Amino acid sequence: EITIVDSIESLEFMSNEVTSNLMVQINKKEIDDNGGDSLLDFTVGIDCEWKPTGPYFGSNNSVDSNPVALLQMSVPAIHRVFLVDTHILLRPNLNETMSMTTLEQKLSGTIETIF
Repeated sequence: EITIVDSIESLEFMSNEVTSNLMVQINKKEIDDNGGDSLLDFTVGIDCEWKPTGPYFGSNNSVDSNPVALLQMSVPAIHRVFLVDTHILLRPNLNETMSMTTLEQKLSGTIETIF
């Protein structure tokens, strides 16, 4: 099932799916595992999309100022694909010294749970 994550509500849904359902599946697998291919059961696919830069795309700027626009995560263990619209949820080019917003912290924590 595909979920578009572009609001606090959809981010909460993603977070709940990952933190509760994924953990349940992992715990269940630990109990039921007979030495099969359990590692593949919990592989997460990830892909990012952004506007390209550089000389081939009409820019001589060597610094990539285009942040990730879409984060795609496939979590087979819970039969979910999450399409995270980072342009809506995150501030671009956040300085390391700046504090994250509640939304940014929630997304960061959810991704941390997966990995």
